Amino acid sequence: MPCVMYETKRMNNHEALKLFSLHTFGQDHPVKEYMKHSKQIVKHCRGLPLALQVLASSLRGGSIDMWEGAIQKLERYSECHNHKVLELSYEALPDDHDKNVFLDIACFFVGKDKDYTIKVLDECGFHATAEIQNLIDRYLLTVTPDNKLMMHQLLQEMGKEVICRESLIEPGKRSRIWHHKDALSILHEETVTESIEGLVLKMRGSDESKPDRHESISKRPYFNDSQSTSTLTLKKNSSKRLRVGCLSWGQGNSVSARSQTVQNEAGMSAKAFSKMQELRYLELENVQLSGTFEGFPKKLRWMRWYGQFQSTSFPNGFPHENLVVLEMNNSNLHQTWEGAKSLRSLKILDLGHSHSLMKTPNFSGMPNLERVILEDCINLVKVHESIGRLHKLLVLNLKGCESLKKLPRKIWEIKSLQELTLCGCSKLELSRIMRNGKFLQALTWDVTNRDQFSSKAEKPICSDSLSAKSVYSIFWSWMSLWPKSAGSMSDIFQITLQSLDISHSNLTDTLIPYDLSVLSSLKYLSLRGNPISTLPESLKSLTMLQSLQLADCTRLQWIPELPLSLQILNASNCRSLNKVTNLPNFMRSLDLHLENCEKLVEVQGVFKLDPIGDIDDILDMSCLDNLEVRAVDVELCNYLSSTKSKGPLQGLYEFGIHNIYIPGDKVPTEFSNISTGSSIDFTVPPLPNAKIQGLKICVAYAECLEECFSERHFIKVSNKTKGIKWIYGPTIFGIAGPGNPMLWFSHWKFGNQLERGDQVVVSLSMGCLVKKFGVYLVCSEQSEEEEDTLSNAEGCRRLSYPLQHTIGGDLSPYELSSGVYQLSIYS
Repeated sequence: MPCVMYETKRMNNHEALKLFSLHTFGQDHPVKEYMKHSKQIVKHCRGLPLALQVLASSLRGGSIDMWEGAIQKLERYSECHNHKVLELSYEALPDDHDKNVFLDIACFFVGKDKDYTIKVLDECGFHATAEIQNLIDRYLLTVTPDNKLMMHQLLQEMGKEVICRESLIEPGKRSRIWHHKDALSILHEETVTESIEGLVLKMRGSDESKPDRHESISKRPYFNDSQSTSTLTLKKNSSKRLRVGCLSWGQGNSVSARSQTVQNEAGMSAKAFSKMQELRYLELENVQLSGTFEGFPKKLRWMRWYGQFQSTSFPNGFPHENLVVLEMNNSNLHQTWEGAKSLRSLKILDLGHSHSLMKTPNFSGMPNLERVILEDCINLVKVHESIGRLHKLLVLNLKGCESLKKLPRKIWEIKSLQELTLCGCSKLELSRIMRNGKFLQALTWDVTNRDQFSSKAEKPICSDSLSAKSVYSIFWSWMSLWPKSAGSMSDIFQITLQSLDISHSNLTDTLIPYDLSVLSSLKYLSLRGNPISTLPESLKSLTMLQSLQLADCTRLQWIPELPLSLQILNASNCRSLNKVTNLPNFMRSLDLHLENCEKLVEVQGVFKLDPIGDIDDILDMSCLDNLEVRAVDVELCNYLSSTKSKGPLQGLYEFGIHNIYIPGDKVPTEFSNISTGSSIDFTVPPLPNAKIQGLKICVAYAECLEECFSERHFIKVSNKTKGIKWIYGPTIFGIAGPGNPMLWFSHWKFGNQLERGDQVVVSLSMGCLVKKFGVYLVCSEQSEEEEDTLSNAEGCRRLSYPLQHTIGGDLSPYELSSGVYQLSIYS
């Protein structure tokens, strides 16, 4: 095998020695006794970080003699340097089990789910959990957050090179065959031997980047590393049979008729596998086998056969007794086999996208089955009643089985079931079954698409086929009929449902249950795209809820109090929404989406936009006593909802700051400090018998150069004496049109933040031309008690509006650095 050259970033000797020492000795330098040997090993690694890590892990705790032996081997290696250096860590693995697990993963399981791989390897006589952990500890393997096994490309190539050296000339004498040409050659020429333990053959037209639906019940694929040869993608299988109305084969996906004939000629006989009696893993894609299967390998544990399976039933004589995984996607099966078959080791059965499949097998002989995947079996009409006796079943995926009308009654008694996918089963009649209380008591699984657990406003995968008859809406409707007189549902039973998706189900307010406490385990709830106008106040009782999806509920007007556990709130495109009661974890960990909520005027405790009803309110709020105010409409830009609106004058209140925007270009005369620049500084004067209440600021500005959402506008107030600075960016800003300047009045309620002698600087940072701006101190001659009495008597409703965070109060979520606060809820 020729050497493969890689361009990788290399370390200098100092950096390399430090990295090696950290992984070997747990400190940034070698211990004295190993200093010389460490420098020699680092020299041979030539600054390659991966080699330094894996060698360090294999030498950690070893004797001087062991180190010297490793150095002698390194000195002999010259060509293919990277692979040879890395191979030392493979040779240092403690036993053959570890080495074989490494080679199996390198050839067949990179990118596969860890738990899925362990199931297969354990049935092959390994202790895969311990052996995989050993490989991880030695930096030969990594596991992504969504549980995928990943291996550096250099390590994977090194492992395959070890296999190639088993027989340099004859591939049929190697233990593992993964290369297309090698597999095709040994099968056609019948040069296979008993040495082969695993074989992969994918004909042209197959998509090797197809993801595995059953490998993990995690939310979504994670790994995307340009250095890996087995990255996970979401590309559609180009060889998949397409339904009417879908795009047909493109020129780029086709191959010549001659090429296709050569690869699928009748000479590809099942008999060619008869000599591979040690075969454990077999993956075929777009491969058609002919002849008898009587001599097929009996030790087979993992069988994946995608496409080109033309038989209408499973072949007679196929040795299925020891199978752990059987996957036959895109097959032509009408049924699997007659009667019950003994597959006691089988844990995963995947017959997805088999469009001719009409009924499932009898499950009686599969007591250990954990996952059944029947996705997109569009002609499936019967699920065998024996499925109710699968007491270890975790996942049942019936997504897109559009001909399925009913399910076996005992399916609801499978207590082990964790995930049931019925999305797209448009003909399924569940109402009669769901009226049975036993169903609700057994409901311990997720009735959802797990891919929906995301903050992004993506259209649900099955929104076109969800209807009021779907399992989601029927379940929700059943709850909505619970009478209030019967007390709380949670007093009678609990449903440990963790994820519920009833999006785009045409649910109205009459179908919203008032009591949600029965769903106390719920972590994900999607009501997207339903014509609801309100939500039950019991929503706050969902104390484990992490994600609430309300996007596209265009009639929703109000969101009640939300539980403190919430991490994601997506209410984008809720065009009638005007009030949100609270935002737990706001400005800390909450992922918030309120785009296109054009009528939103209040998030309780955060901000409020109030209409200005009469001139007294205006005078009280913005000191416009010298300004002529007419009944004019003002266009506002809302940064939180990314919307514009035009209407009568309105006042914005947030952070203890009142704002109003009106047409005009003259700063009122009461503003004694006026500047044509961008800042004003002053010293707070002595004010005997007076109490400082805050500041009033007026800014006259012209049309902005950029579109309003491209600009941000800030008022900065800095108390130099106390070392405090507030940078305020309003949630809503008035838009100045061509030839129509605007005035921005901003009243800051400071409390005790300003005192006599304080040096204060007020400055502007705006994306439009500032003509003038003025500042003056707001003082009161009344005592604090008198002021409170007067305030209560006059009923200053906006001034008493409760906020969670105000100047002078807790602003910790907005602190940029010590004493510096950015008061902006949209940033």
